[in-house]
Amino acid sequence: MDGMTRQTLTWHETMELHELVASQSIGLMKLKMGLRNIDDMRKNRNKQQKEGNINI
Repeated sequence: MDGMTRQTLTWHETMELHELVASQSIGLMKLKMGLRNIDDMRKNRNKQQKEGNINI
């Protein structure tokens, strides 16, 4: 390799495909659940505003 050394990761420093998929799936699930909470809060706030219980 023309005097250059190649750096590689050892087996315990790498992530396997199933670990990457699981990590991304959990992150996506948390994101979707968080967005649902935001929508719920927005709906409740809008409902309270219409009822005159809170001001903007």
